[in-house]
Amino acid sequence: MTPDLTDKRERLSAIDTSCSHHVEAPAGSGKTLLLTMRFLKLLGEVNHPGEIIALTFTEKAAGEMRDRIIRILNMVQNDETPQNPLDETLLELAGNAVSRHHQLISADVLNIMTFHGFCLYMIKRAPLEAGIAPDCEIMDEEIQPILMDKALQNVRNRLFSSPRGDIKRAAFENRLLYHNNNWKSISEELKEIIKARDKFEDLITEVSSHGITSIPSILNKRLQTYIERCLNNLLEKFRSSNLGAKWEEFIDHLSNKGAEAADSLPSLLPNPSWEELPSWQAIAERILTKVGNPRKQLGPSSGFYSNFKKTIWGELIESLSEDTANTLHETRHYPTKGDTIADTGVLSDFIILAAEVIGEYEAMCR
Repeated sequence: MTPDLTDKRERLSAIDTSCSHHVEAPAGSGKTLLLTMRFLKLLGEVNHPGEIIALTFTEKAAGEMRDRIIRILNMVQNDETPQNPLDETLLELAGNAVSRHHQLISADVLNIMTFHGFCLYMIKRAPLEAGIAPDCEIMDEEIQPILMDKALQNVRNRLFSSPRGDIKRAAFENRLLYHNNNWKSISEELKEIIKARDKFEDLITEVSSHGITSIPSILNKRLQTYIERCLNNLLEKFRSSNLGAKWEEFIDHLSNKGAEAADSLPSLLPNPSWEELPSWQAIAERILTKVGNPRKQLGPSSGFYSNFKKTIWGELIESLSEDTANTLHETRHYPTKGDTIADTGVLSDFIILAAEVIGEYEAMCR
């Protein structure tokens, strides 16, 4: 047996035979071959070939894998003699599969496809739920950029044919000015919007339903969700620290010593709501340096008292983990609730144009 085949057999035997496990072969190790061996091995174990699915990134890899599996299965059914040690190993695995499934195995029942192909497979099984035509197909990669260019041209021609003062035309003109009237530059931006259109879908839907004037409200809701998620993460980290676990005791100690910091720090750890952000920022100001490291200067100038640094509390502040300190430091950059949102004019133009371009492209796809 060749060293190469021995190596491949050893790697195959190290793979868990559970269908739910992910197979990742080392770079340059013959990944398609390794997956083929894995697939054949599973064929000899499952109740039906349709229980296995193999996903690849390219049609070429999927085709190679499918062809190799069918060739080996045909060799078993035709009782052919292996021509090399590798075929001998594959035939052994394929023999178990044929013995288990007999005539069930064919190219039609082998689920070997790309990730895109798998998504299409799922859509075609439930077209009504997906809102897609049952006979839809995956767009060829060479066609997509052509369709994008056509969609952009249609939008440009339509908007420039609109009356002056039209809100969509104004948004397009403003965006062009933003790109110094460089069509290539704005085209690249709009193509990226098309590629990432799923990220804009809910925002565009909300603006379409409630109008451009709703942008500040929408942004506030999203900002609140983001900030509170970050604060919840901070609370979990801070509470698990030695300082956070003894926070009330820490504040009582400062109060008894008459330390200035006791008046500016919350008596309890703040909850993770946006309203409590100033309290978290107050903690950051007292126990962190300007760059976000735990303070080492912990005297009266920092709001504490002489020799505080030598106490257990000074040690707990200095020993705060880097991860927790960084997460606390980030709160300094968050806007507090009620802060005025910056001018939304540029964002409004962007959203209007994004909605127009995405709508045109999806209409052409349909």
